[in-house]
Amino acid sequence: MSAAKTYLAKLYAKNFFITLLGLELFFLLIDFLQNQKNIPSAANLTILYFYYQSFAALKITLALSLIFGAIWSFIYLVRSNELTALESIGMSKKEAIKPFFLVSLFVAITYILLGFTKAGYYYDDARAILQNKDATERSKDLFFRYKDEFIYIKELNPISKTAKELQIIGVDGNSVKYQIEAKTAVFENDSWILKNASILFLDELNEPHIARSYQNELKTLNGFKPKILDNISQGGEGLNAVDAVNAIWLLKDQHISLDKIKAALFSAVSLPLFAPFFILILGYFTPVASRSFMQARFAAVWIFGSLLCWGVLTTLSKLSFYGSAGSYAPILSIAILGVYAFYLFKRLK
Repeated sequence: MSAAKTYLAKLYAKNFFITLLGLELFFLLIDFLQNQKNIPSAANLTILYFYYQSFAALKITLALSLIFGAIWSFIYLVRSNELTALESIGMSKKEAIKPFFLVSLFVAITYILLGFTKAGYYYDDARAILQNKDATERSKDLFFRYKDEFIYIKELNPISKTAKELQIIGVDGNSVKYQIEAKTAVFENDSWILKNASILFLDELNEPHIARSYQNELKTLNGFKPKILDNISQGGEGLNAVDAVNAIWLLKDQHISLDKIKAALFSAVSLPLFAPFFILILGYFTPVASRSFMQARFAAVWIFGSLLCWGVLTTLSKLSFYGSAGSYAPILSIAILGVYAFYLFKRLK
């Protein structure tokens, strides 16, 4: 029985990788046709661009490849009567579906975990190469409030982890307590180090009650990674999973709307799980015997159904990010799909 499950897993994995390769090449070709004028002429930058873009395309191609690979695999098993043969040796339809679900679940979870690494920023890196710039061009004039401080950053470079022209104003109620200025700052050991900082503060004991001091290095903004600062003004769509969680934790008590950051995080975590749950539903409705099995109709119906459901989920994800739907909409929709999928799976014998 284990040999049969291994065979099914290998068959599905082969069809999945072939489909994924085809979809990736298709998306890269479309991207090349759209952006060929802006792609750098340097060979190393071109290769690096397509490397980053190929991972960014997985956001769309991965789930579809998992589903399409399962469709081709089920069609092959039915047409060759291998599902019937597996049943004759004692393997139930439920047991035959499990390898497909487990392989797709493993791939989906692996992709989610990659989103917690720097790979989650590959799309930004690809755009930066395409536009022949680093992130500084879109990281200027940042202004936000954190706890009892107002922070202004004139220019931020997330790649080099440096900032220029910083001002921090500390308040107590309606009173300004101090002002910190620094020409440059660098992010080290999970904190920002302000270089040659000038501190203007209230001195209630001595006239004129305003004093100034200087520090060669001043540590501040603990935990505010450059990418978190960079994406605050953009609502958090460009954050990877780890930095999105950190941003939510840092800003949860700051009376700042975190709906966009939550929506982006929930979408990144939940949408890859669409494929494993959809495959359970696909397996339930796949016939065992090849008698009266219409291959073309089966493929057309399920390909169209998968594209329709995937389109609805991605649209719902975008609506949740832009506020038309709640930030929990993506993860709730996937949860509903999962409940329905396991309901059908349990009905199998």
